[in-house]
Amino acid sequence: MFNKIKQALVIIFIVLIVLVSTRVLILYLPMDHTTGIIKTWLDFTSLFIKPWEGIYPDIEKGKSILEISSLVAILFYATTGFIFQRSLRVVKYKKFQKVFASIVDTLFKLVELEFATRFLLKLSSASHNSIFVRIIYTLSNFIHRPSSEFLGDLKFEDFGGVIELSTLILLIIVFILDVIAQRSIRILFGEVEKNKPDE
Repeated sequence: MFNKIKQALVIIFIVLIVLVSTRVLILYLPMDHTTGIIKTWLDFTSLFIKPWEGIYPDIEKGKSILEISSLVAILFYATTGFIFQRSLRVVKYKKFQKVFASIVDTLFKLVELEFATRFLLKLSSASHNSIFVRIIYTLSNFIHRPSSEFLGDLKFEDFGGVIELSTLILLIIVFILDVIAQRSIRILFGEVEKNKPDE
């Protein structure tokens, strides 16, 4: 059962990546993208990049278009697929120690990914017109706002990018807590195993 669920998820993410990758290739080819089956395919695949639309300007040269939002979508699907696959390992664990450690590690990794994504979006001056950008900022604001009062941001006037020192420090803190939590779990359960009476 576990293997079937894992395989299904892998297939879903691979299909999504292939669909969007095909869109990137078609748009990059110097051809008419507004007629026939090409337009139909682009309209269909636009559903899978909706959250990232407008995140960065596309690069155009003649009829050739490098759609940056599609590239970001591919990166997101690949990263999310990897995290899901890693998280599902908890299902096959029989020992409580491994289950607990895997759950804690996954939660920390999600928080780290959240802050890392926010940091990169701010640094690269991602547009607020993107649904994805607005979601990331909304989810992280409740932690970021209190800390931002003590630390200023470094702004690049040339392209509008921002180095959010508060986000960077929070990311480092969460990473350190992740390492400490994993070591503490190993030590704790190691002591429990030692103190277990022999059967």
